[in-house]
Amino acid sequence: MAAKKNPGVWGVDIGQCALKAMRCEMQDGEIVATQVDYIEYPKILSQPDADPNALIADALEQLRERNDIDDERVAVSVSGQAGLAKFFKPPPIEQKKLRDIVEFEARQQIPFELSEVVWDYQQMGGGTELEGLITEAEVGLFAMKRDQVVREMQPFDNAELKLDTIQLAPMAVYNSVTYDLLDNCPDPDAFDPDSPPASYMVLSIGTETTDMIVTNGFRVWHRSIPIGGNHFTRQMTQQLKLTFAKAEHLKRNARDAPDPKRVFQAMRSVYDNLGTEVQRSLRFFEGIDRKATIKGVVLLGNTAKLPGLRSFIGKKLELELVELETWNRLKGSSVTASPTFRNNVLAYGNCYGLCLQALGIAQLQTNLLPREILFDRLVDSKKPWVVAAISLLLISFTFNYFLNYAQWNKVAHDSTGSDPMGTWENAINSAESTKEQSNSNKNAYDKSKKEFENLIKFGNQLIGNGDRQVMWLELIGAINSVLPGEQTQWRDPDVINFKDRPDFYIEAIDNAFFTEEDLTAWWEQHEEKYSASLTEIDADRQTWLESISRHANFMQNNAGYVNILSKYEVARQQAVAQNADNDGSGGGGGT
Repeated sequence: MAAKKNPGVWGVDIGQCALKAMRCEMQDGEIVATQVDYIEYPKILSQPDADPNALIADALEQLRERNDIDDERVAVSVSGQAGLAKFFKPPPIEQKKLRDIVEFEARQQIPFELSEVVWDYQQMGGGTELEGLITEAEVGLFAMKRDQVVREMQPFDNAELKLDTIQLAPMAVYNSVTYDLLDNCPDPDAFDPDSPPASYMVLSIGTETTDMIVTNGFRVWHRSIPIGGNHFTRQMTQQLKLTFAKAEHLKRNARDAPDPKRVFQAMRSVYDNLGTEVQRSLRFFEGIDRKATIKGVVLLGNTAKLPGLRSFIGKKLELELVELETWNRLKGSSVTASPTFRNNVLAYGNCYGLCLQALGIAQLQTNLLPREILFDRLVDSKKPWVVAAISLLLISFTFNYFLNYAQWNKVAHDSTGSDPMGTWENAINSAESTKEQSNSNKNAYDKSKKEFENLIKFGNQLIGNGDRQVMWLELIGAINSVLPGEQTQWRDPDVINFKDRPDFYIEAIDNAFFTEEDLTAWWEQHEEKYSASLTEIDADRQTWLESISRHANFMQNNAGYVNILSKYEVARQQAVAQNADNDGSGGGGGT
């Protein structure tokens, strides 16, 4: 089947008295309702003579007959009392270790083995990350017993409808209120835990229970109150002595009753009980979150249409009630203006939130559908692609096989064929001959290449010798510069010891080319001789340095004695000079 141009999602709420369903899709960035359905059961599921499984099965069959729902994603809500919802603040921790903390918390909070439950979690908005650690974060933990999940899925399995999402009803209401009334939360970075934004209190009054949800978009708190619409009906059956069906009809049409005041008086105690429980729950919430403020109360569920209930709740809680005549951000006038939707607008809060989650734009995206089912569906969704890929490979291999077979079949398979020139043997011999000729040519090429490289090397040596010939004059000049310039006395090198020679003695100059190997061999042959001479020279040098050091030490240690000798020498020279002067004077006088 071809994919739909704009696939939609269905949110289905199986209530105690009716099945509600809504189909939504995204159009130009807005959520648009395209279909709604409201299927009321012949009997309330909690009635003693009712068969819940049969009633739900009939309602789902009607839903399939009225709407094209088989090939679209379906999300369903379950009662808040059927599961567990806990919110806690973990210690500052790295994001990658958050799941370990949540799993530890799950073992503490869930009174069953984790293998017996389906659980999921999500970090709520408003947390901050400091140096890689998450602080001031709140995590929601949600769980249901696995057998309870199977029971909730059973009617859909029997109706051959695949579920994609299972969500607790209070959390579905949280998604719808957050998106529609709180504009899907402001910027999470702007959340200040010391001054949180004001919250809405939502009372979703069902048939048997009332879900109380308090949320500011970032944080959510909920409690299930065991008072619902059926309690009003049962109270009327006791006070007015009516059957359940007549009491239910009278409750829905209380304003048209012969004596409305008597009807309200019969339900008065249930009003009081509900108001007291809501007030007690609100005080408890304010005790655990002293910084929270309530800016309005939202009533959901068809029971909220009971005459006088809205004003009673407002006076009891002393809070402003929010008039919810429609969902502001839900588009699709053909649906929102229909009688089915307008008469039950307060009952579609769950369906609205489920559609938001299935479309991926809701704040809370937890899913209590078992992971193994999701995995199996993922595998099933990939099977057509795998089969198609294998089929393409088989077709490719088959096509390639027949192409090769056609070429192979053109030649004979042995030398006995009718065409000897077309045998495999001749082709192999021809290939071997070509290979031998190629190897011979390659060897000849390698030999010629080696000869060419030798010629290049020899030519480079000749050119190098020619370059060195121009340096002879410079070499002779360097030799002359180290020869003694003005030698007045001949010093015979054969008489003077080698280490005492102050001059260079050059007897002859010769030219020869030595390779590195030649020089290495010469040095290895004469190394011992010259090393001994160098050792002797180093020893004489050391002796000379020690002699100088001794003279220096003597002069330093006998400075006074040396000073006396210096003065004595000066006095002696002065006396000699004076005597010379006296001798000159006497000679002159005698003349």
